[in-house]
Amino acid sequence: MTPVHLDNWAVNTDQYRQSGSIWLSGDASGHPMHEDGKRVATNYIASVDGRLITTKSGTVYRLGRIRRSYRKWLKDNGIPYDSKQPVLIRGDEGLQWSPFCGKVEGDGGGEVAF
Repeated sequence: MTPVHLDNWAVNTDQYRQSGSIWLSGDASGHPMHEDGKRVATNYIASVDGRLITTKSGTVYRLGRIRRSYRKWLKDNGIPYDSKQPVLIRGDEGLQWSPFCGKVEGDGGGEVAF
């Protein structure tokens, strides 16, 4: 299966859950269930290999451009960004965590990143 291309993406988490599970939102192209350019929210992230993200549902996304407001949020909060490995997670008993140390409101769109 060809990876779905995801542009204008950001990392998200549910601030009301304790699981630490994270997902992406962005504009998808090549998704079998959505027209090109549609804003989507992915399933929870299962694994990361560079710019390829596999979700728990098995869909593979190739990351394109990061959302400008999310990139600014990372910079403003002193969180390093590596364009070759833009999403970092670590697993603990099957849960996915980002390396960030706390919850912080995102770009005003209700997004939260760890």
